[in-house]
Amino acid sequence: MGMVLEEAKTITSYMYSHVWTLNMMRKFTGGRELIRPRISRFVTDYLSLRAIVIQEDNLKNMFSHSECLSSMHRIRPEAQAIKSLLCQDRFWKSAHEAVSVSEPLIKILRIVDGDMPAMGYVYEGIEMGKGCNQGIL
Repeated sequence: MGMVLEEAKTITSYMYSHVWTLNMMRKFTGGRELIRPRISRFVTDYLSLRAIVIQEDNLKNMFSHSECLSSMHRIRPEAQAIKSLLCQDRFWKSAHEAVSVSEPLIKILRIVDGDMPAMGYVYEGIEMGKGCNQGIL
């Protein structure tokens, strides 16, 4: 799972480090962001990966759109690397798997991240998470 998280970080770093690419991404994702500030640092990577998975088709379409293909940004090595990564079935398979495995944990961490987490909800979430992940493992 570490490799797919690193690849997701590469994608988000690229998208947010270039104004033109960021504007294109927002256009293709309907204004949705890939990262969410103010969330626990433990959850941020998984939420970014989840956002990338949700926007899979939009991100793929963005890099094959005529506006992107006619841009000078497309010839940059990092743009070509991101486009290549977004076209890899291995990346998407790993990303979908990581999201499905981490979803119960993220729900628990959101509860715990609250100001006054109710222990009953925390224990209930842990039990649900155990059941979900046993089917996957």
